[in-house]
Amino acid sequence: MNAKNTNTASCDGSSGGKCKLMVAGLVIAALALGYAAGSGKLGGSAGGGDINAAIAQFIKDNPQALVDSLNSYQQKEQDEQLTNATESIKRLHKEIFEDEGSPVAGNPDGDVTLVEFFDYHCGYCKRSLPVISQLIDEDKNLRVVFKEFPILSPSSTLAAQYALAVHKVAPTQYFAFHSATMQSTGNLDEAELLKRAKDLGVDEQKLKDALKDADKELAKVRQLTGSLNVRGTPAFIVGDALIPGAVDAETLKKQIALTRSGK
Repeated sequence: MNAKNTNTASCDGSSGGKCKLMVAGLVIAALALGYAAGSGKLGGSAGGGDINAAIAQFIKDNPQALVDSLNSYQQKEQDEQLTNATESIKRLHKEIFEDEGSPVAGNPDGDVTLVEFFDYHCGYCKRSLPVISQLIDEDKNLRVVFKEFPILSPSSTLAAQYALAVHKVAPTQYFAFHSATMQSTGNLDEAELLKRAKDLGVDEQKLKDALKDADKELAKVRQLTGSLNVRGTPAFIVGDALIPGAVDAETLKKQIALTRSGK
């Protein structure tokens, strides 16, 4: 069962924004032409000026209709994404939940697994950190899998590489490194990331050696997000449900409970 997030809050590193603007333009044109046709203002030989005037007048007279149409389109798009994701999650179960290269926090033997796709520069991901920490603290039978999905900047990729290297060298220190990095403000440079890892007791030479394998793990996550049509961060998976965008603890708790009950 998929959980709907009707007010999706996420960071998107793709060209999705351009697509939405194109859709908005098409909707405006379609609604305005419908308005004009219904009012009899435009005929088959109407010029560009008449059409532009009709569009401008329609927007002025019916702003809420435009908003409702766009919202309806976005909700339909999300519903289709969630439906398709359910089958993809079942098909890619091993890659999502059992990949040895993915860091794990909480109870490694927990009966329910929460998966998060995130970027260290994503503001919504930063806001989600306290939610994840709360769930780990409160639910002692929850397993959390982290999927490094840097999409916003080169320093996002650098931070993800260091996080994966920390996981490989000192897996018990991953969540501490992850949390500290997620709470950082501004740019993340190599000196800062290295210092943070060393402060956690991670051997510098072993860390640098492990960095060589980080890109392989990132490539696996990119392939996985492509198959799942995950385009922004954060995104969560619980059971066979994809939850795009930042959500509160109660939303995730509800999905965890549904998964635990087998519904």
